[in-house]
Formats: sequence, structure tokens, C-alpha cells
Amino acid sequence: MPITKTHDYIEQICQQGCGIVRQHIEALEQATPNPPLKLLQGINKTQQQEILRELKAIMAVYDNKDCSED
Repeated sequence: MPITKTHDYIEQICQQGCGIVRQHIEALEQATPNPPLKLLQGINKTQQQEILRELKAIMAVYDNKDCSED
């Protein structure tokens, strides 16, 4: 699987707003996301952990600021 797959996933999620990003972080932290996230299909565990780390880093910027829910 190309490395751009994780980047594409992160881009898609971030474009949906902070609430959706937080939902994906929570789901990625679970051993088995419930409900399963459609976008995670075809992404292996290593890539999922990479996505989780990146989403957490992105959201750390917003933790002390107002995050618009576009």
C-alpha cells in the first residue's frame, strides 16, 4: 500500500472538522473500532498507529484554542 494512503486518510478526516477528527482518534485508540470506520478498510495496524499519532499531533494545536466545527 502506498505511503500516501495514510496522508490521504488524514487529509480526508481533517477536512471534516475537529469533531470528526476526535471521533477517529477515539476509534483508532480502540482495539476494534465500533462502529468500524469505513476509511480504515485496507489500512494495516502500523499505518493506523501512524495516523493516530498524526491526528493527535494535529489536535494538540487545537486543544488550547477554539476549534470550529465546520
